[in-house]
Amino acid sequence: MTEQNIAYFLNGSAFMYFLCTGYFMLKYSARLRIHLIVGIIFCYLAAWNFKDIIYAFQAFHTYEMLNLIVFLDGWSAVSYAVLLFELVSPGWVTLKRMAVLLLPFLCFTALYTVFPSDTLQQIYWGFLILFGLTIIFIAYFKVKKYQQYIYNNFQNIKHMDLSWLKTIFLIAFMSQLLWVLDSFYPSGITDGAYYFSLIIQWHFVAHYCWNHRSITMPGKLELQKEKEMVAKEEETAGFPFAGKLEQLIGEQELYLKPDLTLQDLVQLVGSNRTYLSDYFNKELNTTFYNYINQRRIKEGCIPLFVHHPELTIETIAYQSGFNSISTFRRAFQKETGMTPKEYRKKLDET
Repeated sequence: MTEQNIAYFLNGSAFMYFLCTGYFMLKYSARLRIHLIVGIIFCYLAAWNFKDIIYAFQAFHTYEMLNLIVFLDGWSAVSYAVLLFELVSPGWVTLKRMAVLLLPFLCFTALYTVFPSDTLQQIYWGFLILFGLTIIFIAYFKVKKYQQYIYNNFQNIKHMDLSWLKTIFLIAFMSQLLWVLDSFYPSGITDGAYYFSLIIQWHFVAHYCWNHRSITMPGKLELQKEKEMVAKEEETAGFPFAGKLEQLIGEQELYLKPDLTLQDLVQLVGSNRTYLSDYFNKELNTTFYNYINQRRIKEGCIPLFVHHPELTIETIAYQSGFNSISTFRRAFQKETGMTPKEYRKKLDET
């Protein structure tokens, strides 16, 4: 009984967490569109959790009601789809599209309410698996494309990067395992663990989305036109700015600019974004993001380490153009094979 009471408490806590956080996000939604979307998702999840509070009453503990709860539980899959699509394609989510995503779940639930059967429940399980795999498949390639785009076009990607989704996917996977286990073998322990995992999972989402800066990638037609232009230019002139670009970056110390973008270099050499991105990828075998970080390490960080041992590691990072200590540490270790502390210790020993 104690375990079940804890589960009820965590269920109520999850409801209040989603409701309060959703309200907070919606209140400040004027800042960014992603806040509005996440706020709507959280309010949706609050309503979704409320059904389990009703289930706490013994009168609802019937076989049919338990199965109906499982059908309603499946509706949470829509929240994952909406979040992922909005992150990788800002502006994609509309009320109409959310309604379309919800429609099959509504139909399945309505059918079971009118014609309850184990066969329909099995079909629903199959649909949930197919829906989940489809979302994961689409999200994987869209996130990969998005990540490639920001690495090719921006330096300050701290609030654009979606690598945090790996953590969300891991927690979500564990959460869904708990849900499946609780659906077949219900208990207070699995119930409570599931609600707790939901709070942790979506707290990470709220944290990262609050700071997220949405980037809209060029459309297919725009990309196609740019690629055609690049193909023609490469055939006739190759890369006329080869060498000159690197020289200008060094002379003007552009690598020290924290918010440097590929568009800044486009204007500098009079080219276009796709053409310049191709130059980094094909000729220099790197990305704009990695190339600038390499210059920062070689021409900014290392000279400061050697000639100014009195400076802190954080000061060196910021003076070299990095706006994130974690990004600086990763870039430094990738370039030198050592952490900044190890490199400083080696200098002190020599």
